Amino acid sequence: MLECYYADVAQSVVHLIRNQKVASSNLAISSNQATSFKGVTFMKVIKKPSSSFELNSAHGGEGTKKVLVAENEISNVQGITKSCLEPGAAFSWHKHDDCTECMYVLQGNGTIRDEDDTYPFSVGDFFIFPRGVYHEPQNTGTELVKAIFIRIK
Repeated sequence: MLECYYADVAQSVVHLIRNQKVASSNLAISSNQATSFKGVTFMKVIKKPSSSFELNSAHGGEGTKKVLVAENEISNVQGITKSCLEPGAAFSWHKHDDCTECMYVLQGNGTIRDEDDTYPFSVGDFFIFPRGVYHEPQNTGTELVKAIFIRIK
């Protein structure tokens, strides 16, 4: 599988973490001192080095993802992932009954299929998939698609 993640990816979600309640049941977070736990540094902002993210398959499809924020790590956020699709690949037809999912396209182009139609996407496009709506992202282009997915409870 193609490794498609950069060390600065955590910085792209830091603004989402500010002013949110961060789960800290296994460590004490001091506002004056950085604390590390499992490779993650907790300060007034939270830094997660790229080496702390595991590469996983996504929705049983042909794409990959890295979980940037796990469920219960930030209140009201089920997770944030950076996902990749090779040319011709697609995530399987799926829905989320327990959250609304948002997709922000970082690179590449393709289509999103839902129950009604198929919609093209390119860099900078943003999609909102409400709870229970089936959808299927597909890379119809010639370059790797990279996107950030945010799942909101």
